[in-house]
Amino acid sequence: VASRPTLLDRYLQVPELSPAFREIAARVVQGTTVRGKAQATRDYLLANYEYSLNPTATSVEDFVVNQRTGYCEHFATSMVLLLRAQGVHARLVSGFVATEWNNASGYLIVRAKDAHTWVEVLDGDNWVRYDPTPSSFQQVSLITNILDNVRMVWYRNVVTYDLARQVQTANNLGRFLARGGSAVTSA
Repeated sequence: VASRPTLLDRYLQVPELSPAFREIAARVVQGTTVRGKAQATRDYLLANYEYSLNPTATSVEDFVVNQRTGYCEHFATSMVLLLRAQGVHARLVSGFVATEWNNASGYLIVRAKDAHTWVEVLDGDNWVRYDPTPSSFQQVSLITNILDNVRMVWYRNVVTYDLARQVQTANNLGRFLARGGSAVTSA
């Protein structure tokens, strides 16, 4: 009697993998717990592979077995497949990881370059986040933050200047002129 597939079975699916890839998975995915296996796999990728925006790998398997240079999708997909090949439930997650704070105005800046891919591993009943991609730190100058602030002010006060804000501005200007040009505060 065949067992019915569960919802979690999708997180164990693997494509056809070469013996070389499976050998690396068996060697790398070590540990007695899910956490230990995930950490060992992440640490292996961080220690033995390099980040590059111009990778030469033609597939994830080529990345793991031969080329060893790639960007976040290579690292995260590799970790997922290495873990799944050893029976660990893992999934690929894509989103944004914004780390740039605008000190001039006090907000987090999210840009297209902040797109990122990482891994989640099922540990008990919880999905735990792991990022096997090497970090890259960048300094953001005050001038960059000020320019971004000018763009944000333009967006808020010109691009999204709707009818309600136009009426509010007209009312404030009317009160200002009625007072002979003295400051008007709105409650």
